[in-house]
Amino acid sequence: MAIEKFIYGTMNDEDINGFIITNAKGTKAQIIEKGATLDKIIIEDKNGTFIDILSGHDTLDGHINRSDYQGVVVGQY
Repeated sequence: MAIEKFIYGTMNDEDINGFIITNAKGTKAQIIEKGATLDKIIIEDKNGTFIDILSGHDTLDGHINRSDYQGVVVGQY
């Protein structure tokens, strides 16, 4: 298993980190710090193509301004 940390965006002049957890088969989960939000789940389909199966927002702006808290684990912030 591998974990990659990156800057997902900026909120209130602070960086919001994202983390991508990847298993040996290439399945990935992307989580962002804002609310411990599950942002993406990427799996291999029957044709061998990796696809995101999670509905929600693709940007921090979407999570902040148009959020109905999809994927949020722990509250608003």
